[in-house]
Amino acid sequence: MLGMFSSSASAQHTPIIEGADQDLVSDLASQPDEDWADGEITGPLASQGVQSIATGGNHTCAISGRGNVWCWGNNNLGQLGDGTTEGRNVPTRVVGLTGRFVQVSAGMHHSCALSASQRVFCWGGNYWQQLGIGPRENQDRPVRVVGLRDNVVSLSAGKYHTCIVNTHARVICWGANYAGQL
Repeated sequence: MLGMFSSSASAQHTPIIEGADQDLVSDLASQPDEDWADGEITGPLASQGVQSIATGGNHTCAISGRGNVWCWGNNNLGQLGDGTTEGRNVPTRVVGLTGRFVQVSAGMHHSCALSASQRVFCWGGNYWQQLGIGPRENQDRPVRVVGLRDNVVSLSAGKYHTCIVNTHARVICWGANYAGQL
C-alpha cells in the first residue's frame, strides 16, 4: 500500500513519497536509467509534510500539510511561481498565494493551484494561453484565472492546456486545442 494522499507523474519523472511501498521503490530503483536519482524532500516543506504532489514537464509542485504550494525543478518560463526564472533543486514556496490550497497540477511549462475558497491561480508558460489570463505573456508569479466564479472543485493541467470542473459538474478548458483536447 502506498503511503501518500495523491500524486501525479510525467514522462520525465515520477515522484516517490516517503512511506511508499518499498517493493515498488526497489523495482523503480533497479531500472537501468542513468538519470535516476533518489531524491528526498528537505527544508521547510519536509517539516510540514506533503499532502499532494504533481509533476510537470521538468518540474514538480506539492501542497504542504499546511496548504501551502511549493515547486522545484526547471523554471525557464516561471513555472515554479517564485518570481524568477531560475531553476531550483529544492522545494521553494510559490509567492503571492494566500490562504489554504487543496490541489496543484503541473503542465509542461505551467502550474495551477486550487484554493480552499475554490479559486484557481496559474503561472509559468502562456504561449497557448494555458494560464487562462488572456495575453500570451509568461508569468513567473501566480495570477488568478480570468472569468471563473469561485466554484471550482477540481483542476488539471495538461501539456499546454488546463481544465477545471465546477460545482455544477461543468467542465471548462482553455489553452492549446491543436489535437481537439479542449
